[in-house]
Amino acid sequence: MLDPKVRRILMQSLLVVVFAAAMGLAALVTRHVRRSMRVELGEARTFGRLVVKLPLKWSSSPTPADKGDGIEVEEPVDETQVAAGRRLRVMRQKSDGLVSPLEHLSRSGQVSADTLRALAEGRDGFSISDVPVAGWPGQMLTTLSSPRAGVIHKDVLACAMLPGSQVVVIELQGLGPLDASDTELVRQMGENVSLTMQSGAGVASAGARVTLPDEVGVTAPPRFVVLPEDDANDFQQRLLFDGSRGRGWVAVELASCVFFADDTEETFTTMLSARDPDWRSGPVKQLTPTTWMADRVDAAGQRTAFPSRAYLTAWNDGRALMVVMRGGPGDAGQFDSAWASIASSVRFAKSKDLSSLLINGAAAARAIAAPAPAGPPDDFDDLDDDDANGSRSRGGAVARLREGSGSRRWSTWDAAENADKVSWSTERWQVTKGGAGEPDGLSGARTALPVDPYAADSQYEQQWSAAGDMSRYQVTTFREVRRPGNQFPKQVQEQWVNVERGRLTLKAGEVSREMATPGQYVPGALLPLVLRELAERPALVKTESYVGLDTLAPAGLLTLFVTRLTDSPVRLDENGDAMDCVTVSVNGTGQVSRWYFSADHALRFIDFPGGLKAQAGEGK
Repeated sequence: MLDPKVRRILMQSLLVVVFAAAMGLAALVTRHVRRSMRVELGEARTFGRLVVKLPLKWSSSPTPADKGDGIEVEEPVDETQVAAGRRLRVMRQKSDGLVSPLEHLSRSGQVSADTLRALAEGRDGFSISDVPVAGWPGQMLTTLSSPRAGVIHKDVLACAMLPGSQVVVIELQGLGPLDASDTELVRQMGENVSLTMQSGAGVASAGARVTLPDEVGVTAPPRFVVLPEDDANDFQQRLLFDGSRGRGWVAVELASCVFFADDTEETFTTMLSARDPDWRSGPVKQLTPTTWMADRVDAAGQRTAFPSRAYLTAWNDGRALMVVMRGGPGDAGQFDSAWASIASSVRFAKSKDLSSLLINGAAAARAIAAPAPAGPPDDFDDLDDDDANGSRSRGGAVARLREGSGSRRWSTWDAAENADKVSWSTERWQVTKGGAGEPDGLSGARTALPVDPYAADSQYEQQWSAAGDMSRYQVTTFREVRRPGNQFPKQVQEQWVNVERGRLTLKAGEVSREMATPGQYVPGALLPLVLRELAERPALVKTESYVGLDTLAPAGLLTLFVTRLTDSPVRLDENGDAMDCVTVSVNGTGQVSRWYFSADHALRFIDFPGGLKAQAGEGK
């Protein structure tokens, strides 16, 4: 007889073998069943940047897509079928950065609020699961609805977020109850779609070391891939959970920034508002003497349906690292472990002296309001001028503004899309001067539309005035939200700022602050008029507002890094001459915009991240 201990080991081993064989058999059966449900696909076809293999014998037609591409196919039906065949759409869309697939579907109106509630409540027919799409981690959503008694409408959506704010969406619609063949078809399409000029996540590196500007180094957490970055105006690094173990969708954005010893929690939350004007921070938690954390909350102070969390860790020389994490519903549990891994790997190489940037910023702020010397005024353009020796000829940029009124209209276009220019912004200004040619006062207004795939219901307006010597300045920023039907738009004050006698008062929502005007302060409304002069030397300046792709008017002062970079992409004017380029970065965003001036010092073009470009035209 066998020893009882040996017998027990043999029985346990036998059970393991039987279990493994059963699991293997189940996997084979599942694979066979899945293959039997798959449809025959044709050769790969290209629609814009979308490359996809479509089901054979299904009729197809292009699908109009705003800033994207699409194709729609319909399943053929025979005479015995009463209901119409299933309809399949494959689309390329744009997103506002690396948000979760479900958040993109929600913000773009492809998934309703009721669907989100049904998912949270676990209603029958509503589910979400992980699925690869175009070689990237994605998610698949199933929904059921009954518009009337006896009729069931099914919908299966798969979505993946790709580098460069690209999105691939697959949608299957039909009548009747959900069937395994529905989800299998969507899964099959996810394996057979791609974008031109873009590879799958397999080319991204997992657990790699990345280096950000200012020699800030970070190691990606385990099972997070480093996304390739090829945008000359975006210096962030992005990480994406690879989905190899567990479930869920989590993305991490890393950006180097500055955070000085006298900066506060307000500086941190202002940086978050600069990254996303709709960001609302919950209570800021100080994790260590040099590390802070804040969760994104809704208007009621509750965590949002799509969790977002930000961390800021600072070094003793003013350099800092901003880390922003985003996930889908229920994915916030991965934030802690990802941060622990990142925090342990952060390294600030060497040491840097950033004090010169603050000194230059204060000097630049003083210089723009410098009075013109005595003598008859020259006929300067709307920006500054140089004398024959290359030195500034007549005081600061404000003193050299031409008397009278001026205006500019701006249009934007996406260099990666086959689309016309669209109206973006209009600015107007008025300059009055006294007998000595000194400005007595300045005033103006600006309207701007957010350049955002999800922002279709609002616009911003600024109204401002200033004394000629910059001793007084006031600006009000409004947000105008369109309402349904023929109702008049609702105008909401976003921010009000008053500068007088060396004091600055800022009001935004329920926040009201008063402070001494920083030495580096430059009025935000005047920035486009004086930007070229501000960049005489690399400088850090502070301002209350900034009009870029988004109109930034937060509850704190923004910090801008303004400089000229020798490696900026060259843009030629109509005469073939290289234009002067000034680079601006809003602290905490990890992105830059490049402002191009022609030989007569007029601002002509702006290049933004994401391939978006703006061009100035004659004002009206």
